[in-house]
Amino acid sequence: MRLVIRSDPRPGAQSLSISEAAALRAYAQPAYSGSQFAPVAGETERRVLKAINSARWPFARARPALEISVEKPLFDIDTPEGPARPDFIIEVVDGETGEIRTRIVEVMDAEAHGDLAAKSGATPAMAHIGEAMSVDP
Repeated sequence: MRLVIRSDPRPGAQSLSISEAAALRAYAQPAYSGSQFAPVAGETERRVLKAINSARWPFARARPALEISVEKPLFDIDTPEGPARPDFIIEVVDGETGEIRTRIVEVMDAEAHGDLAAKSGATPAMAHIGEAMSVDP
């Protein structure tokens, strides 16, 4: 859990010492691991992210010019079809050709996401972000 203490930004306001501060609100967010604090929705997303990360290294060794990044969006992305928030965005940049490919990974996990029909309904909007693929655990 992370504790954020904000001081009063108004001119002349007193700052609090850590002994005087009290948390007013807090929340717990599952993370990928204890050393990599990427947010995940639960254990299934954690396993999928681990598999994605494990697959990155063979590609990097085979094609050093490839730059592979994985993003976990925290907020919706606006598209012409409406807002979308994919579980993961994988972007591959070929340093030799300059080609950029973007893939969307949706984890179809009813336990973490509840209504899978609503989740699959976001696919048209996500097509504007990148080619979508779903992972069904």
